Amino acid sequence: MNVMGIIAEYNPFHNGHYYHLHTSKRELNPDITVAVISSSFTQRGEPAVIDKWYRTQMALESGIDLIIELPFPFACSSAQHFARGGIAILNILGCNYLSFGAEHSDLSDLQNISRQLIAETDEYSRIINQHLKKGFSYPKARVETCKKILPPITGLSPQQVGHIMSSPNNILALEYLNAINSSGAEITPFPVQRLGPGYHDTHVDKNLASATAIRELLKEGKEEISALAKVMPEKAFSIFAEGIQKGAGPILASSLAQIILARLRCSDPEELAYLPDMEPGLENRLISCSKRAISYEDFLQKIQTKRFVRTRLQRTLIYLLTGLTEKARRVMNFYNCPTHIRPLGFNLQGKKLLNKFKEDPPIPLITRIAHRKIPRSNEALHTALKYEVRASELLAVLTPETKYRKGRRDYRQHPIVLHRN
Repeated sequence: MNVMGIIAEYNPFHNGHYYHLHTSKRELNPDITVAVISSSFTQRGEPAVIDKWYRTQMALESGIDLIIELPFPFACSSAQHFARGGIAILNILGCNYLSFGAEHSDLSDLQNISRQLIAETDEYSRIINQHLKKGFSYPKARVETCKKILPPITGLSPQQVGHIMSSPNNILALEYLNAINSSGAEITPFPVQRLGPGYHDTHVDKNLASATAIRELLKEGKEEISALAKVMPEKAFSIFAEGIQKGAGPILASSLAQIILARLRCSDPEELAYLPDMEPGLENRLISCSKRAISYEDFLQKIQTKRFVRTRLQRTLIYLLTGLTEKARRVMNFYNCPTHIRPLGFNLQGKKLLNKFKEDPPIPLITRIAHRKIPRSNEALHTALKYEVRASELLAVLTPETKYRKGRRDYRQHPIVLHRN
């Protein structure tokens, strides 16, 4: 069985995603296509613009056979952990290929950089530590280090190395390769050249727009939804537009303002010290700035520094609201691999892969979160599901329409089934 995997957020699914998916299917001719998608919060520490069930429907109707949830601790994490969690799931499911979009799609260049990153030579460690001592963020320090040591090895110029390692999709592409190469996963990478506007671009280029541009447009109100018809596949747009009109979205990061400011103003520094990736002094800065901020954007502007970049801070705030600690991540074997496989939706072809997985599952298959059916001895799985539910509950209270704010949907919702291929 030839299985192609994709790791994505589909936040929301647009024409660029459709191009990537169907270009990959045309070139690789897979029997089954699997997408591992973020659950309630994204890799950048922002709420998904609409819940995972709507995004699952969009992906199914656009050509994905099986959608698997990327658990919250991996989905809302650094690019390294985001990629590592997705690759682990695809490897467990027996995927042969990983297809991903990249601004630089030359696989040999990407592999050369990946191998050097994994090696972490003494020279690499020495130079990156010098940059960190100067107050650089880790991603920036890594780029500057590689610009110095990689050109003689890879044949790329320092400018080329810097460009490759600083572009959003390339960053993830390198982390996918790092995860495959370091874990020994038998997955063949297949990069696809990204088309149209870049990840951060907020303009529409004919029928292409980044997910960022779509979310920015939605900030202007529901009446702008019709403008998205030309940048999203027809069926995906229909599902998304219906969700927006009903008030299931858009869910915007600005909605977090009052919750976050209130939580921080009522916190002691000692509480924040247990959050993942927390560094000494940051907890005091977060609390101090919360008392002077009047909005989410104002708060982020106040707490950002050269060392503490926006995306890392946004993730820290989501950890705070869900109560995720470093201890909890270790209990759920975060640094090993995901505790379970959870399908969010599938068609008849995707069901074939699930049935094959059921024959001898190396980790539990969870179709609906119901703790009474899970052995109490499996503390790692219980912990992972607990925080998945918390993330869903937090997203729910941010939805525009009150009827979507009810809790416990993770306990009630079965996978979405498309009774066709």
